[in-house]
Amino acid sequence: GVKPFTGTVEDMRPSLGLKGKEVAIGVIGRLKKDRGYDVILKAFGLLRQRCQGVKLIIVGRSSQIEDTIVKPLEEMGLKDDVILAGYRTADYFSVIASFDIFVMMRAGSDGTARALREVMAMGIPAVVSDLGMLPELVENGSSGFVVKPDPGELAARMEELVRSVERRKNLGESARHRARAEWSYAAQAEKLVQFYEELLRLGKRRR
Repeated sequence: GVKPFTGTVEDMRPSLGLKGKEVAIGVIGRLKKDRGYDVILKAFGLLRQRCQGVKLIIVGRSSQIEDTIVKPLEEMGLKDDVILAGYRTADYFSVIASFDIFVMMRAGSDGTARALREVMAMGIPAVVSDLGMLPELVENGSSGFVVKPDPGELAARMEELVRSVERRKNLGESARHRARAEWSYAAQAEKLVQFYEELLRLGKRRR
């Protein structure tokens, strides 16, 4: 479960380097080679060829950041279009609130995709891969999009959201509703209570 954020958020867009109506695509996670950042960066490169006024914000840290993020950005000529926001704590949810779109290709080592759940709970539409449990969290076409871990397919879905504020709003509201209805601690506790009540109704197990 997740605890939906109910506090106030600051406008982080100016301090992150976002200007005017630039569309922010957010990524959160350990910046490791096995997290699909190669797909994300290639897809963003394709997107930048088609759309102006779009930035990629990468939140996270790793000892592998040079090989995973920095060098590929320089090689692809994307350095000026990508914001490395580092590891955030106190202003974490304010940074999330600056996203217009969220992208995740692989969940972390624990497999829970906590960042994805938190982002969806704040009403941000997500584009995720069909790997692991990610397609179980995002309903394709309803609360976001599920794609193959392919740069072309990811870029196409990101472009669809970049070009339509209304589409982002509708998917984001659906994501918020799903996250708060199914993953809040209150909802999870209720499901656990129902599970134990069902065990009690079944009675003592016979040997």
